[in-house]
Amino acid sequence: SAVRRGSGLTNPTTVVRAYQHQIFFWVEAGAPMAKPPKQKPEVLVFYRDSINTCHIQEADPIMILMLEHFKKPNARLEDLEPARQKLMPTNQVPLKTVFEVLQKGELIL
Repeated sequence: SAVRRGSGLTNPTTVVRAYQHQIFFWVEAGAPMAKPPKQKPEVLVFYRDSINTCHIQEADPIMILMLEHFKKPNARLEDLEPARQKLMPTNQVPLKTVFEVLQKGELIL
Protein backbone atom coordinates (compact mmCIF):
# COMPACT_ATOMS: atom_id res chain seq x y z
CA SER A 1 0.00 0.00 0.00
CA ALA A 2 1.10 3.53 -0.71
CA VAL A 3 1.67 5.68 2.38
CA ARG A 4 0.77 9.29 1.59
CA ARG A 5 0.23 12.01 4.17
CA GLY A 6 -2.91 14.10 4.06
CA SER A 7 -5.56 11.43 3.51
CA GLY A 8 -6.94 11.76 7.03
CA LEU A 9 -7.20 7.97 7.24
CA THR A 10 -5.38 5.29 9.19
CA ASN A 11 -2.12 4.30 7.52
CA PRO A 12 -3.07 1.40 5.19
CA THR A 13 -0.01 -0.60 6.28
CA THR A 14 -1.10 -0.60 9.93
CA VAL A 15 -1.70 -3.98 11.55
CA VAL A 16 -2.70 -4.44 15.20
CA ARG A 17 -1.81 -7.77 16.81
CA ALA A 18 -2.44 -9.12 20.30
CA TYR A 19 0.13 -11.51 21.78
CA GLN A 20 -0.09 -13.85 24.73
CA HIS A 21 3.43 -12.96 25.87
CA GLN A 22 5.54 -9.82 25.69
CA ILE A 23 7.63 -10.85 22.70
CA PHE A 24 10.46 -8.37 23.21
CA PHE A 25 11.06 -9.50 26.80
CA TRP A 26 10.89 -13.16 25.78
CA VAL A 27 13.63 -12.64 23.20
CA GLU A 28 15.67 -10.42 25.50
CA ALA A 29 15.55 -13.04 28.26
CA GLY A 30 16.64 -15.73 25.80
CA ALA A 31 13.81 -17.92 27.05
CA PRO A 32 13.37 -21.14 25.05
CA MET A 33 10.05 -21.70 23.29
CA ALA A 34 9.24 -24.60 25.61
CA LYS A 35 9.78 -22.42 28.70
CA PRO A 36 8.35 -18.93 28.06
CA PRO A 37 8.59 -16.16 30.67
CA LYS A 38 5.58 -15.36 32.83
CA GLN A 39 2.57 -14.61 30.63
CA LYS A 40 1.71 -10.95 30.21
CA PRO A 41 -0.39 -10.14 27.13
CA GLU A 42 0.46 -7.16 24.96
CA VAL A 43 -0.91 -5.48 21.86
CA LEU A 44 1.52 -4.25 19.21
CA VAL A 45 1.02 -2.03 16.16
CA PHE A 46 3.15 -2.71 13.09
CA TYR A 47 3.30 -0.20 10.21
CA ARG A 48 5.45 1.39 7.53
CA ASP A 49 5.90 5.16 7.20
CA SER A 50 6.13 7.36 4.08
CA ILE A 51 9.87 6.72 3.69
CA ASN A 52 9.41 2.93 3.97
CA THR A 53 10.75 2.58 7.51
CA CYS A 54 9.00 -0.17 9.47
CA HIS A 55 7.85 0.55 13.02
CA ILE A 56 6.55 -1.49 15.95
CA GLN A 57 5.03 0.07 19.02
CA GLU A 58 2.86 -0.90 21.94
CA ALA A 59 -0.79 0.02 21.55
CA ASP A 60 -3.15 1.36 24.16
CA PRO A 61 -6.97 1.25 24.05
CA ILE A 62 -7.46 4.86 22.91
CA MET A 63 -4.93 4.40 20.11
CA ILE A 64 -6.71 1.27 18.89
CA LEU A 65 -10.09 3.03 19.05
CA MET A 66 -8.75 5.95 17.03
CA LEU A 67 -7.04 3.75 14.43
CA GLU A 68 -10.28 1.82 13.88
CA HIS A 69 -12.33 5.02 13.68
CA PHE A 70 -10.10 6.62 11.04
CA LYS A 71 -10.26 3.60 8.74
CA LYS A 72 -13.59 5.01 7.55
CA PRO A 73 -13.57 7.74 4.88
CA ASN A 74 -14.84 11.10 6.16
CA ALA A 75 -14.19 10.11 9.79
CA ARG A 76 -14.05 13.13 12.07
CA LEU A 77 -12.40 13.51 15.44
CA GLU A 78 -15.62 14.98 16.89
CA ASP A 79 -17.53 11.79 16.04
CA LEU A 80 -15.18 9.72 18.20
CA GLU A 81 -16.00 11.34 21.55
CA PRO A 82 -19.32 9.47 22.16
CA ALA A 83 -17.62 6.11 21.51
CA ARG A 84 -14.74 7.00 23.80
CA GLN A 85 -17.13 8.05 26.58
CA LYS A 86 -19.04 4.78 26.25
CA LEU A 87 -16.01 2.46 26.05
CA MET A 88 -13.55 4.37 28.26
CA PRO A 89 -15.59 6.62 30.60
CA THR A 90 -12.65 7.35 32.92
CA ASN A 91 -10.23 8.28 30.12
CA GLN A 92 -9.54 12.03 30.17
CA VAL A 93 -6.75 12.26 27.58
CA PRO A 94 -7.72 14.89 24.99
CA LEU A 95 -8.52 13.17 21.69
CA LYS A 96 -6.83 15.99 19.79
CA THR A 97 -3.55 15.22 21.58
CA VAL A 98 -3.75 11.52 20.68
CA PHE A 99 -4.69 12.41 17.10
CA GLU A 100 -1.68 14.74 16.75
CA VAL A 101 0.70 12.10 18.11
CA LEU A 102 -0.67 9.49 15.70
CA GLN A 103 -0.37 11.93 12.79
CA LYS A 104 3.21 12.82 13.71
CA GLY A 105 4.10 9.12 13.80
CA GLU A 106 2.25 8.56 10.49
CA LEU A 107 -0.24 6.11 11.95
CA ILE A 108 -2.95 8.49 10.77
CA LEU A 109 -2.04 10.14 7.51
